[in-house]
Amino acid sequence: MTKKNEKDKISVGEVLGEILLPVCGLALIGALVWIAVGFFNDLSKASKETTEQTITIKSISYQTETSGSFALGFGSIDNAEYYVCYEVLEDGGVKLLKLDASKTTIYETLEKDESAYVNMEVNKLGETKNINLYVPKDTIQTQYDLTVK
Repeated sequence: MTKKNEKDKISVGEVLGEILLPVCGLALIGALVWIAVGFFNDLSKASKETTEQTITIKSISYQTETSGSFALGFGSIDNAEYYVCYEVLEDGGVKLLKLDASKTTIYETLEKDESAYVNMEVNKLGETKNINLYVPKDTIQTQYDLTVK
C-alpha cells in the first residue's frame, strides 16, 4: 500500500507548473493588453489635440489630380482637389505648399495691399484638420472670359 501512495503523490514542481504557468501567462497577456490600450489612448488624444500654424503665402492656384490602380480585374480611380501656393519663408525664399481643398475654407477679407496667409490646425500626429485661407478682396475668380481678342 505504501507503493500506491507514493505513486499518487503530486510533486511541488507539478503543482507549481500547473498553477504558476497559467497565472504567468495571464499576467503577460494582461500587461500586453494594458500597454496596447494605453498606446491607442495616447494616439486618440494626439489626434484630437491641435495647434494652429500661420503661414504667409503667395501665388495660389486650384488643381485636381486623378490617380488610379488596376489589379486582377479590380480597380479604383481617385480624384484629389487641392490649392497650390508658395509658403514665404523667413529668409525670403519660397516653398511649394499643397492644401487639401476639402479641408480649406477661403475668406476674402484682406485689403489689396495685405499679404495672403493660411491658418492651419494640425494635430500632434502631423495631420491637417482644418485650413482657413485668407486672401485680398475680389481675389476669387468666378467668371471666365473665353472669347479670343
